[in-house]
Amino acid sequence: MNLQVKAGQSLWSIAKQQLPRDASNATIQQAVADIAKANGLAPGATLRAGQSLTIPDHFAGAVALDPAVGGAVGRLSNPNRTNPVLLQTANTTAPWVNLKAVFVPTQSTPEEAVTLPAVAGVPVDGQRVRLEGVKSWLGASATQAVEARLGKLTQAQFDAVKTELGGRSNVVFDPQRSYALQDFLPPALQALLHQDLEVGEPITLKGTKGKGEDMAVDQDRKISLTMNCHATAWEAVRAYQGEHKEVAIFYGEMITMDGHTSDANKFAPVAELTAAELSKLGTLPLQPGDVVQFHEVSEWARMTMLLHSAVYVGGGLFFEKPNTEGAGKDDPANYVKQDETPFRLATPELMAAPLSDAVEGKFRMVVLRPKEKLEDPAQAFASSWQDELSTMAAKKGRTLGVEVVSEIEQGMGGNIRAEHPSALVRVGLVNTATGNSALKT
Repeated sequence: MNLQVKAGQSLWSIAKQQLPRDASNATIQQAVADIAKANGLAPGATLRAGQSLTIPDHFAGAVALDPAVGGAVGRLSNPNRTNPVLLQTANTTAPWVNLKAVFVPTQSTPEEAVTLPAVAGVPVDGQRVRLEGVKSWLGASATQAVEARLGKLTQAQFDAVKTELGGRSNVVFDPQRSYALQDFLPPALQALLHQDLEVGEPITLKGTKGKGEDMAVDQDRKISLTMNCHATAWEAVRAYQGEHKEVAIFYGEMITMDGHTSDANKFAPVAELTAAELSKLGTLPLQPGDVVQFHEVSEWARMTMLLHSAVYVGGGLFFEKPNTEGAGKDDPANYVKQDETPFRLATPELMAAPLSDAVEGKFRMVVLRPKEKLEDPAQAFASSWQDELSTMAAKKGRTLGVEVVSEIEQGMGGNIRAEHPSALVRVGLVNTATGNSALKT
């Protein structure tokens, strides 16, 4: 059958609509690949309104690799069709890769006052805090954050602040409540703020030795779940574009991220600054959802010099994760085997401090504004391992258990040495009694 694309639809949203409501993300991913193949498209292709898509008759049979489909069959399938893969896996409960996102909230200790600009004419009381119980090889500046308080507001002030800060918060007005800037963040950012992602040991994928087209083929592959600054920035932008139900936890591959943000069809340049012009970053006419990226300035040429990505939230503050979360190993001597940098709000100076230390102040900044709705991260950072690992899991009579994104190993000369699989999992969001959002446990 044929389907006509509506404005704003993607292959992902179309596949999701045609599947049962309880279909897993891995199942949706398979559906996207199936529909894309039937139409001669890449899985991450951008669709246009009015475009006609062919939906293959074997749709359900091709995507039903996950028992989340249960006994239901997609609306586009033949209800009398037998699916041998589904029958094989229907009684399996244990996924091949069982990685869960575990978060630990941090406590903050006040340090010193920070001067912040007013928001919608409302004065802001800023304070730098220390996040307790976390460490980073980048030093103290990577485990500090900024808290911003607005106090009690009138209805008019509340509405003006909410509008200036992006208008995505679900918090409602209460004349007796003392508000903080974080109350006006999009739900996903409220839920992640000051959370420390606990990273465990990677899982070895038995039977993957020699798989893939790269140099690292002498042992079975490993897959882990972590999150870095680029993934954080991608999800923060999506939060400002209306993603309110869940947040994806994944590794945002930096070469891929650089390719997206340098694409003139996806992002418009706002400004470019040198390290010496850091103070100007706070004076630019930024909008919530704008991206700032730090690039290393060096004579050493690599495929990308992208160091860091963060997103502006308003009030002179940026939402970021200072570094890639590391596995939980104790290394008291130098702490290089573990990195704990919770999601935080930071001023330009605090954001740049750990980066400046790492590259001896040799960086430049690029500010970008998204021009279109960002793709789901499973599409934007898609890995060539997704289909292969899903097939291998099905042959074992199991589901893969996670979505897979790419982690590229860049060689000393700037070439790509290898692509490794990295996990992506989704965490739901819930509303608390105050109207703020929290991670669903």
